[in-house]
Amino acid sequence: MAAKLQCEICGGKLVGKPGGIFECESCGTEYSTEWAKAKIQEIQGTVKVEGTVDVKGTVQVEGPVKVEGAASAQSLIKRGNLALEDGKWNDARKYFDEALNADPENAEAYLGLVMAKKKHRNKEAFATSYIDGQIEDDDNNLKRARQFADKKLIAWFAKIDKELENKRNVEKAKVEEAKRRLAPERERISKYRGLLSAGYSHTVGLKSDGTVVAVGSNHCGQCDVASWKDIVAVSAGLDYTVGLKSDGTVVAVGDNDEGQCDVASWKDIVAVLAGSSHTVGLKSDGTVVAVGDNDEGRCDVAGS
Repeated sequence: MAAKLQCEICGGKLVGKPGGIFECESCGTEYSTEWAKAKIQEIQGTVKVEGTVDVKGTVQVEGPVKVEGAASAQSLIKRGNLALEDGKWNDARKYFDEALNADPENAEAYLGLVMAKKKHRNKEAFATSYIDGQIEDDDNNLKRARQFADKKLIAWFAKIDKELENKRNVEKAKVEEAKRRLAPERERISKYRGLLSAGYSHTVGLKSDGTVVAVGSNHCGQCDVASWKDIVAVSAGLDYTVGLKSDGTVVAVGDNDEGQCDVASWKDIVAVLAGSSHTVGLKSDGTVVAVGDNDEGRCDVAGS
């Protein structure tokens, strides 16, 4: 017959509580872990303890010890993993949360919460998503899983971290190779920057002799560029066209409802760009000027 830990005051049944405390169900008297250790060592045979028991240290007991009551963290982890396999994400979260109530430093439970959140049925699915960069490194549960991981889990994290690093290195190498391969072409194209520009409904091109041609809609006069000379760059806006002259001045034709063509006073300009209804110019001293629609402060470049 199984022996039970009993209250020395009233003889009532003792129930294990979190923190290693035993409490009498009848009178509420509490007993320490040390008392329980000593008492258990006095009892031979089967000792039956109900509730959550947290006993640290070595306890010598003759015969089996049976602990009943709250499910162990490990059994809850197993149930949580089964729920993951079945796609029962809410059930899985509940099991892992209960496991953490029993063991707040259980790394597998924290990892299980991450998998339930991301709807991963197992660690293999998690690893695939992690290596693909779909898992946030700053996830608090993932941080806890790493913090409390045992040697086996640490090694598993190290393995997928290495695979993620290798994938990123491969991708980085591909980008660098593409840059090297395209560098000559980009350099060749850069010589023609500012020589051709397309607006909303018209296209402008700069000829080698400094004159300009344009085709497309001309309802606002945006294609009236035949008289332009000594042009070194062009830019087409929504319904207007801007041209940069070799002496650093700027000309513009077309829609001027927002003042986007008011560039006659500009000097020492080295680059121009036309937007939908505002124009920006870069001066030789590195400062910037702008005219036209200033909605949302798009022309507030005085401090640039």
